[in-house]
Order: sequence, then C-alpha cells, then structure tokens
Amino acid sequence: MSSQEFLPVIPSSELSLFKVCPMYAVLFTMRGCGWCEKIRPDIKSALKNKGLIPIVEIVLQGEKGFASNEDFVNKEGVKGFPAIKKYNSKSGVAVTFEGPRTPENIAKFLKM
Repeated sequence: MSSQEFLPVIPSSELSLFKVCPMYAVLFTMRGCGWCEKIRPDIKSALKNKGLIPIVEIVLQGEKGFASNEDFVNKEGVKGFPAIKKYNSKSGVAVTFEGPRTPENIAKFLKM
C-alpha cells in the first residue's frame, strides 16, 4: 500500500461485504485525476474523527481500477470525480456529498 492509499481499494463486486453495516460510504476516483489526488489529504484528515461510517474507494480505471467498476459507476450516476456517496444498507438509498470539500464537511457527511 503506497503512502497515498489509506482507504481499502476494492472492486465494486465486493461492496456487498459492507451491507452488514447500517451505512457505508464510497469514494469514487479515477486514475490520473488531479482532483482525486487533491481530496485525499482532506479525507485522511476527516477520518481522524470518531463515529464515522466505513468508507472504501472504487477506482474507475488504470492500475488499481477494476474492469467491473465502470458499469457500477455508471449505474450510480457518477459523472465527475472525485465523488463521495453514502449508502443506507437497509433502504439502498444513496446520498451524494455536496459542498466544500474540507475535512470538517467530509467528517460531518460521514457521521453515523
């Protein structure tokens, strides 16, 4: 794991493992995306807070990208990167993070 990888990077097919959690979040990134790299320190800082839901990363393409992710990313309506979505396991409803990408706002979004 490189110093920039602090979230589990998984294929979308493994998201079912997180459905045992009441809520979980997904960071959608794309290899070579400058904004995706820029948000990493803010997410890492936000994760220092207590009481946050689990979050994993799904990469659209490239070395850490999984081929099966493209269909999932399209199904979820992700149009820009990076994107953070919070999922309710019971209802299946997803909420997209919007607003300033600061550690404080990201932590607030990831609170249970």
